[in-house]
Amino acid sequence: MIRGAVRRETTPDQFRRLHGLFMRHFGMAVGFAWAFSIIAATQAPWTRNLRGLIDPTARPESTLAFLFGLPLLLAVGWFTAHIGQDLMRRTSMLRHLVLEFAVAFAAVFVVFALSIHRAVAAILVGL
Repeated sequence: MIRGAVRRETTPDQFRRLHGLFMRHFGMAVGFAWAFSIIAATQAPWTRNLRGLIDPTARPESTLAFLFGLPLLLAVGWFTAHIGQDLMRRTSMLRHLVLEFAVAFAAVFVVFALSIHRAVAAILVGL
C-alpha cells in the first residue's frame, strides 16, 4: 500500500514533465502542418478532384479536404490531449510511461508526415 502511494506520488511529476514536453512538440507539429498546408493552398489548383490530378485511380477528394483534413485531425488531437490530461494520467495502456508517450509521438509523427506529404504533392501539381 505504501509502495502504491509512493508510485502515485512520483508518477504525476514524471507524467507532467513528459506530457508538457509532448504537448509542446505536438503543438509545434500542428502549427507547422497548418502553415505548410496554407502555403500549399496558395500554390495548388483549387479543383473538385485534386487527388485525381495526383493519382487518377484514387477516389475523388477536393483541394480543401486534401490539404486541411490531416492538419484538422492533428489540431483536434492536440486539443483533446490538452483537455484530457487528467484522464490520460489515470489510464495506462502500456507498462512504462515513456513507452506510452513514444507510441503517441509515433502516431502524431505519422499523421504529421502524411500532412506534409499531401501539401508537397499539391504544390508539385500546381507547378
